Amino acid sequence: MTDQLVAERLTGAEEVVWDLSIFYASPDDPALQRDMDAVMQQAGAFADRYRGRVAELSAKSLLSNPKFMPTPWFGTPV
Repeated sequence: MTDQLVAERLTGAEEVVWDLSIFYASPDDPALQRDMDAVMQQAGAFADRYRGRVAELSAKSLLSNPKFMPTPWFGTPV
């Protein structure tokens, strides 16, 4: 078995804890995984479409295009 060196990049947010209880019943709530899957799909689609071209985009074009705006993905609105 080969040992792998894993570099951990510190972000300054290692101690941050998010309280998502207003959105999900528990850490095992299936809605949490569903929403994470949806966000990952959206991020992947953005990356596929704009990889290598982000520098060409203006702030105005990013804000005026609804495809760039976050989709409400937290289940039922509070």
